[in-house]
Amino acid sequence: MHEITSSKILASHSLFGSRALRAVAIAASAALAGCAEDPDIPAAPDESPLEKAFAAIGGRDAVTALSTFRIESSGSRWLRGEAYSPDQPASYVGDFTLDLDVDATGDRFRLHYARDIHFLGMIYKTDYDLILNGEKGHVEGTDGIFGPTGEVPSDRWASTRKQQRLLNPHFVLRDIAADPALVLDDKGESVVYGKRYQLVVVHDAVSPLTLYVDAATGTIDRVTITENDPVVRDTTLEIAYAGWAQAQGGSLSFPSEVSILKNGELVHHETRSSVEVGGSLAAETFALPDGMIPEFSPDQATRGEIEHEYHEDVESVGVPFDAYARSDISAAEIAPGIHHLTGGSHHSLLVEQANGLILVEAPLGEVRSQAILDWVGSTFNSKPITHVVATHFHSDHSAGVRTIAAAGAEVVVGEPSVRFYQDVFARESTILPDALAKRSITPKIRAVARDGQLVLEDERRPVVIYPVQNSHAVDMVFAYVPQEKLVFVSDLLIAATPLVITPPFTNFGRELNDAIEALGIEVSTFAAAHGAGTNTYTEFVAALGL
Repeated sequence: MHEITSSKILASHSLFGSRALRAVAIAASAALAGCAEDPDIPAAPDESPLEKAFAAIGGRDAVTALSTFRIESSGSRWLRGEAYSPDQPASYVGDFTLDLDVDATGDRFRLHYARDIHFLGMIYKTDYDLILNGEKGHVEGTDGIFGPTGEVPSDRWASTRKQQRLLNPHFVLRDIAADPALVLDDKGESVVYGKRYQLVVVHDAVSPLTLYVDAATGTIDRVTITENDPVVRDTTLEIAYAGWAQAQGGSLSFPSEVSILKNGELVHHETRSSVEVGGSLAAETFALPDGMIPEFSPDQATRGEIEHEYHEDVESVGVPFDAYARSDISAAEIAPGIHHLTGGSHHSLLVEQANGLILVEAPLGEVRSQAILDWVGSTFNSKPITHVVATHFHSDHSAGVRTIAAAGAEVVVGEPSVRFYQDVFARESTILPDALAKRSITPKIRAVARDGQLVLEDERRPVVIYPVQNSHAVDMVFAYVPQEKLVFVSDLLIAATPLVITPPFTNFGRELNDAIEALGIEVSTFAAAHGAGTNTYTEFVAALGL
């Protein structure tokens, strides 16, 4: 296999220690392929950009004949939407190595990942094989920081395939060779990063994909595409390729470095140390175990295509929320008029008041929030949700807020994230239009002051929203129902029986307890956005060793 010299762009994690240096790294990554070319070099007038692209990559025949390939790579990931503050750039979440085996003719993939994950103030290690065979998939090993997932739902199946399609544009060219009608438009020439490109727009499952073909060399230096993000909605991905070199075993060339930018921020960079095309791959490479394989869901697969980079984000931190768009709601009435809405990894609290309902937490996205609205409609008839409380801005906890706000609820947030939610509510949502995009309203936002509280008045069940100083999210708030001495909290406590609190949640729990003691409120019961059941305050302090 041929050896490729590694770039120094991401040679040191310390490079990202400041925003200024990080900006340099992002610009360098985006311009990987855009160096030292004179945009005035004349293009060959009798050769189309696609003909150039096929020639530069190794020839149309070699592309259509591509059967198997293997890539060894290493790289790093960054994550937007999970930092301490919403105005911080994407956070470095760790390094990975990847051994990729692809049977292109048999539609089979095997990805062996080893990851060092920097998340929640800890460093976790995961080591696993993700196997896709036809419309089925399975994980061998541990891919999650809380344990293995085993099955590969159809959304993760689809997002993994799309990631490889974008990292290796050979798949796009192969599709064009098989069906030239996929080419939608030749957009002519454009100068990007000081280099002249010919732009070709190609049909793709979610939105048109644009190839940037070097006008002089024919190499594909970048691809852009738009997809949906559960929180910020329409999201532009730019995939940048550099260091095209011929692989061992054939005439095809592959990029030695690939970067992905999400709305202009670097989220993925990988360096390929070796690439081999052709050759045989043993049948057991793609073997799936008997049983345990979920039935293929076209709807889930479509969502995986539409929100592919979101799935890559959560997998990169070892918390794959695959099949997250769950519509099943399990409601437990933990006190009169107070319902714990569970079903899946994320939970909400619903408090009935005389003139409406208070929803604390709208996690995961539109499907989950619509399921909550449907349950509310069937349970409380015409009583509306008057307020939705967002405990903090992190993407898995805030992605359903737009849907509840579109139904008329006022949005209650911690003061530091007001601008964030204003921006989120103003975002376009054309790839997957949600309820807010269809209604075109501007939700009302009420802020909980950093040093104050917000009381949602009611004669029977007032709800008080308190800020809490903590090391997880700057805008964190929790809900308190004085009548029941009940607290609902996200992330600072994971409910369980028996309750065991380990790092980093030991620190989070102590910060929550400090806030409770400083406020002087009496707490009997905790309900949480994660975990199972409820816990008493006595169990909470005992688990903290207080």
